[in-house]
Amino acid sequence: MSTPQSGGDEAAAQITAAGGLVWRPADAASHDDDGIELLLVHRPKYDDWSLPKGKHEPGETDEECARREIEEETGIIGRLGPEVGTTRYVDGKGRDKVVHYFEVTDPVGAFAPNHEVDEVRWLAPEDARALLTYAYDAEIVETFAAGRAGATAEASAVAVPDAEVLVAVAAHGASAGEVGAVMSTPTLAVPTAGARLTTYRPAPNDPADWFSADELARARSYQRPLARLRIVRGALSAVVLVVFVFGEVGPRLLDALDVTNWVAQLFVMVAALELVSLLYNPALDAWVDLKHDKEWGLSTQTTSGFVGDQVKSLVLGLVMNTVLLVPLYWVIRTTDLWWLYGWALVLVFSIGLGFLFPIVIAPIFNKFTPLEEGELSRRIDSVARLAGVDISGAYVADESRRSRRDNAYVAGLGATRRVVLFDTLLEHPPAVVEQVVAHEIGHWRLHHLRRQIPLAAVLSFLVFGFLKLLSEWDWLFEQAGIPTNGSVPAIGNPAALPILLFGVQAGFAVTGLVSGWVSRAFERQADLEALELLQQPQVMLDMQRRLHVKNLADLDPNRLRRLQATHPPAAERMAFTKAWAEANHLTVVPPTEPPAPDPESQPQPQLGRW
Repeated sequence: MSTPQSGGDEAAAQITAAGGLVWRPADAASHDDDGIELLLVHRPKYDDWSLPKGKHEPGETDEECARREIEEETGIIGRLGPEVGTTRYVDGKGRDKVVHYFEVTDPVGAFAPNHEVDEVRWLAPEDARALLTYAYDAEIVETFAAGRAGATAEASAVAVPDAEVLVAVAAHGASAGEVGAVMSTPTLAVPTAGARLTTYRPAPNDPADWFSADELARARSYQRPLARLRIVRGALSAVVLVVFVFGEVGPRLLDALDVTNWVAQLFVMVAALELVSLLYNPALDAWVDLKHDKEWGLSTQTTSGFVGDQVKSLVLGLVMNTVLLVPLYWVIRTTDLWWLYGWALVLVFSIGLGFLFPIVIAPIFNKFTPLEEGELSRRIDSVARLAGVDISGAYVADESRRSRRDNAYVAGLGATRRVVLFDTLLEHPPAVVEQVVAHEIGHWRLHHLRRQIPLAAVLSFLVFGFLKLLSEWDWLFEQAGIPTNGSVPAIGNPAALPILLFGVQAGFAVTGLVSGWVSRAFERQADLEALELLQQPQVMLDMQRRLHVKNLADLDPNRLRRLQATHPPAAERMAFTKAWAEANHLTVVPPTEPPAPDPESQPQPQLGRW
């Protein structure tokens, strides 16, 4: 690597700069004898055609300068190879200027006109030499083309083990501009050496390797009040159940209302628990959505939108509880094998819910539209073809009306299965979104949704086994004022609903540790699939970093949070990506810090307010 330069000081005797010969394989339809196309830029300030280049900033190496300048001018990401030449000339101000050019392969990204460059063109070397304004640029192209004589474009595209990687992704590359939009082609044989990485153990990692001290401190400041809120919410829920059980609230309430039909009694108990939860849950949710997240620039939620979501959630909860609890209580009240039949009922309910979620439940809260035709949709189709899956397109959710967070997911089973992208995610360059989609397609390709069904069946079976044991604890039911010597099991009494809910919550809290462990393994497997499909570990690192930083994710979770989490923490995923790259002899570097948000456009956090 070159040594850092002093930068482009106007008073300096010599101006240093760096740029790149960015090339891609030529379209077969062009019948180009050279087999490649070079990227040229038009600078409106000088009305000239040149290679992408620019002056050093203080402390930059030639390689770092080349990365940044190509990013700023074209929005193209590529693999930075060896230096291919140097030009030296006197600029318009009479200063001696030296420009170091590097080969850049595997370009990925989309160009959008900006203040430096208003047009780019991909041309064969001969055409590029003819169009270039300056003879010294044309000589660099001629020398480069001559050096490639006899080499094929495919051989030139293979990653060099010691090559550095162009890591920056241009912010303006996220626009809908499609001039110069390209996608790289994987060159490593699949499965690669990295495919042997274990996905059931976390990769050794240190958040400080990937995030600055300020980013870690900011994430902790955001997450700390939320951790306290989770404790408060859990404590209040536990207190409610304890009061209902040991205060004999259920039997007293049903007696006071003189309700004797068990279905009506069940409705009363469900309504009572929902009403009590309304005393604290909406207030806690409002503090998060309308205050905390707004102070941190994450929430776009309005008061009316919040109230509407709360009403929808309440109604949906009542409907789903009724659909599930009425047949479950009927089973409990009619057979001694209620725990076995109840388990089967809940399993069928869960599978049905997974099938209906994307077409019935999700549209209650978001509007979904097919992803528009364009570069991103073509990228997604290309990834799907590489993976050998048919996703029938992707859908965009209008999440920006309540949040600035980025996310994507695969939902549904069978005919309802689909990839969903938050519209906030589309603000990123297509190459970054492509990585997210490749991860989600990895879930699809590996049948993770389908593979979760037998795991859920085993874990819910254990939960119902625990409920069977709990139902035989007469002392607990006696404390709740529920008879234990009737023809119906005590747990089948609607007044015992708080005990049933306690058993379910306690059971899934324990089995959730197992499902969380499997889920984290599935996430690593989906990351691995994306790496194998696209073979762009540097872009993957950039995606992982920028999304976690923007979302203010917990970058350094404690041990309990790690055990409960469904996804590995960011640093672990990035360490896994680096391990894949190293296994394949590819060089990656920690991504650069994403552009900071405009402080005037986002509310400022008020620390220490919780």
